[in-house]
Amino acid sequence: MHDQAVGDIVVAHSWFRSLSGLDYASGFDSERILHEYEVALNTVILGEQAEIMEPVVRIASAVLGIDASSLQIVNRPPTRSKPIYMRVWEARKADGLDYDADDPAQQLFLSEITKYNVTKIG
Repeated sequence: MHDQAVGDIVVAHSWFRSLSGLDYASGFDSERILHEYEVALNTVILGEQAEIMEPVVRIASAVLGIDASSLQIVNRPPTRSKPIYMRVWEARKADGLDYDADDPAQQLFLSEITKYNVTKIG
């Protein structure tokens, strides 16, 4: 496909070029990706998910006889932008995941569990 046609398709579908996986002339900036993801999540994704989940919950109730009202889709951003001095429990909290601020394993800094393994700052 011609580049202009591909770009037109992305625009016509009200989608975001940085989230499309297509080549992007200015490159992929994680801040831009996170921003566009947040916009897409709140303007398109959550509404579509709610529309999809309603019949799934109804069918689960009718066919399986279970209360699936708490069933939900977990949305995670396509990239992370957290400071390496953030503790694991803080990062989990920021991502909406279960966390335990008193768990010794979650007291580690992100820098200690990443490839950077920075043990001293400064």
